[in-house]
Amino acid sequence: MTDGVTLNGNWTVPNTPVDVSIAGLDCGTITTGVDGSLFVPFGADPDGLFTPSYLNSVSNSASTNPALTTISITNGAGDVLTVYVPVIIGFSYTSIGWCLRPTTEGQTKSPMGGAVGKMRRMSRMGAELLNAQGVSFGNKHGNADAVVFRDAGLNTTTKDILFNGIIQQPIRDTSGYDSQLYWEITRPYPCTVVSVTSFLEVEEA
Repeated sequence: MTDGVTLNGNWTVPNTPVDVSIAGLDCGTITTGVDGSLFVPFGADPDGLFTPSYLNSVSNSASTNPALTTISITNGAGDVLTVYVPVIIGFSYTSIGWCLRPTTEGQTKSPMGGAVGKMRRMSRMGAELLNAQGVSFGNKHGNADAVVFRDAGLNTTTKDILFNGIIQQPIRDTSGYDSQLYWEITRPYPCTVVSVTSFLEVEEA
């Protein structure tokens, strides 16, 4: 069996590092050849799911996905397995979002009124996420920690399973006038933040 798949047609970006997503799996950053071809080894994704059996299980020749690509895989006996899966090749960028600085009495739950000029610190955060993977939360100045998604049995899920629901986790923050909740996605994963909040500790002095 072949040890990976070769993707052709990237002649506009020869000898260039590009990011590859196949069948919803992040297969990493791979440098194209002089002719623009790309060799993607099996097991290239973080969970090692990129295999012929996985590709065959998600293959759909009737899909209307504009990224649908036909891939032929040949084993040692010369048998050919043809799969139809979406392939996306491009350049990753960091998608960033953050909340405005909490200042009102309602936002900080402060019994002493508004929070302008008061020191505050985030201790935890909570969010409702839709079709999510690969997202990290922190404060506006960084310190972002990746969300570890788990199933109903509290088992860590693999990257091919998108999460829908509520998450919460600690936030590494320091006392200051900002405490702006921040999130980022640095690889080609989907994530819709439906709602988000932080748990604040406000100094009333």
